[in-house]
Amino acid sequence: MIPVLEMRMARASRWAALGALAMMGTPCLAAAVDAVSPAAPAAGGGREVEQASRRYRADAVITFLGLPIYSRQGVGSGYAIVEQWREGASRVMSLQFAAGSLPKRAAGLNRLGFLQEMVKWDGSGAVEVGYFGFMTLSKEESLEEGRRALAEGGRGEGLYKVVVGGIERGQARSRTLDLPGGGAAGWADWSQLLPALRGQVRETKLYEAPESVQGDIPEGVSSFLSTLVREFHGKPGRAESHFVYGKGRHRLEVERVPDPKMGRSLVSRSLAGDPERVVRLQGAVRDSRTGKRTKFRVWFEAGGRAALPLRFELQPRSFLQLAFEFDPQLDTPAFTFTARR
Repeated sequence: MIPVLEMRMARASRWAALGALAMMGTPCLAAAVDAVSPAAPAAGGGREVEQASRRYRADAVITFLGLPIYSRQGVGSGYAIVEQWREGASRVMSLQFAAGSLPKRAAGLNRLGFLQEMVKWDGSGAVEVGYFGFMTLSKEESLEEGRRALAEGGRGEGLYKVVVGGIERGQARSRTLDLPGGGAAGWADWSQLLPALRGQVRETKLYEAPESVQGDIPEGVSSFLSTLVREFHGKPGRAESHFVYGKGRHRLEVERVPDPKMGRSLVSRSLAGDPERVVRLQGAVRDSRTGKRTKFRVWFEAGGRAALPLRFELQPRSFLQLAFEFDPQLDTPAFTFTARR
């Protein structure tokens, strides 16, 4: 039973990390599709670029009737990068998050996902948004399918679900498709997989043929990662905002609460600087089409240089809890990817 739950745990981590937490034809989208380059310089074109990055270890707990019955550290890993620079009177932000399972610790399953957003801001909010993401395409929708995946050693078919989209001038456009990984095997081959998929997206010219077009998008609305990061700068209390991703419009509900207890724990492990500045953001994403509400929790240090979480937790299934915690010693694959300017 436990190996099957491990399989479900790895699969859920892939979807939850990107989904619970997730302009065709515009310059910002073209940049988002082609904006990840290995070992690019920290600044380009004479611009002063602010960059922050963090690596994360993924842990999991399986529960029964609300009680933990099984836990395992290091079922996967990931990283996040935020870069910001000025373009005239506007500010541009590039955000990346990637996570993948470690097959030796996840019942042999090899799953991963990636999301990048590039957003141009002015005084009124986001004026141009582009995003590019993908995740392993898997078919384990039932317990029996999970058993078969385990019996096959957790091998996928080498296909990835790709989404490209963006927002500009009150209109949101997106398109999804399935693409092969070009021989890359997953998280271990991250440095080959990411450029391979990005290159295929350029060749298909997705930005010239959107499959979904939404009008009447309110001024200043952005996509998921940038909307979440902006909530880190609010005052304690409740807040609500909206974002667009793919074909859907979503509502982000948050409550910011100081959490010095967690702060002391993080400081004791040299993961935070001041326990009194550690804030817990209790959040939920509500899908406007289905009404489904997905909860999560994020801890960050208010006023810190890095607009990135110290820890975040998700419960994608009633029996499964996942935690991604900042681990500066972690060796994540191809961590040198950064945005081109």
